[in-house]
Amino acid sequence: MTELFSLPILVFEQSWNAALLIIALFCILGIIGKRLHPAWRFGIWLLIVIPLFIHISMPSSWSIFNLIPSGQKFLNVMILPTVLGISLQILLAVVWSLGCVLMTVIFGRQVLACRQWIKLALPVKNKRALTVFEKCRRRMNVKSRLCVMESPSVSGPFLIGTFHPILLLPFGMARTASDNQLRTVFLHELAHLKRWDVWSSWVMSVLLVVHWFNPFLWAAIRRMNADREEACDAMALETLNQNERLAYGHALIDIAEHFLSPRKTPGLVGISETKELMTGRIEMIQKVGTWKWYWKMLATVLALFIALVTMTDAADVVKTQCTKSLCVPCDPLRCVNH
Repeated sequence: MTELFSLPILVFEQSWNAALLIIALFCILGIIGKRLHPAWRFGIWLLIVIPLFIHISMPSSWSIFNLIPSGQKFLNVMILPTVLGISLQILLAVVWSLGCVLMTVIFGRQVLACRQWIKLALPVKNKRALTVFEKCRRRMNVKSRLCVMESPSVSGPFLIGTFHPILLLPFGMARTASDNQLRTVFLHELAHLKRWDVWSSWVMSVLLVVHWFNPFLWAAIRRMNADREEACDAMALETLNQNERLAYGHALIDIAEHFLSPRKTPGLVGISETKELMTGRIEMIQKVGTWKWYWKMLATVLALFIALVTMTDAADVVKTQCTKSLCVPCDPLRCVNH
């Protein structure tokens, strides 16, 4: 029972430490992020998975927790008082558990809704659309099988499925959309497939279930989703020539105007985004092929340094300096006679 009540303490400690990492990454990517390939930005964001999933206990003199309290020290003070005779540790465990259950129910209902969409879906039989899809599949060098279906229950295209991926289109899109729009959708969703974005979507959803109370994590995942979409656009655009890239941008705008993005659901990745994020994606099209390698190196070094600072524990500041004839302890209580 004691271990059960101590689990939220460990989760809060990890979430506190990850929040500092997220703040630092926002600062770095806010300064040099636009100079980086979107896939590189997304990869740097994945650093936040480490402190949120793994409890690291490694003292370091570089740790930021030599200067500020760690999550553990903060909680050691917070859980001492009681409210109406009940320990705050117990209250924290109850609130955290209820939040996890609520998030699981919300995500679970969304997943069940997606399953219902698939049940109502039918394979695309339009020859023109299937021809465009096959050309895109060869262009993206995707050899795995991907079923293209359409459903009357969805309002925008997206990729779903971890082991048996399905590209789900709104009913009638295969027939009414232009070749350019279909090519844009297919290339983008095939990029999601090649990047294993469905799997990363599941990982982020699990993090939100466990760390639902962390607003910094919600902000980071929102930014990650935007970088993920830009990374897919970049992967698709790198297979096109200049004229095709311009057509890709126009198709993105058309898709955003006529098709709605589905709700953020575990294991679901689409193409449509908000107008704010879509503007950034259009601007990114002009930068394809202009990213410099040295910005990647700088961002990687800075990210690793921040990881060293935020993922380690405070060092033991009590040290003893000893020689054969002299003992000069920093703490008299720890002095050992020689």
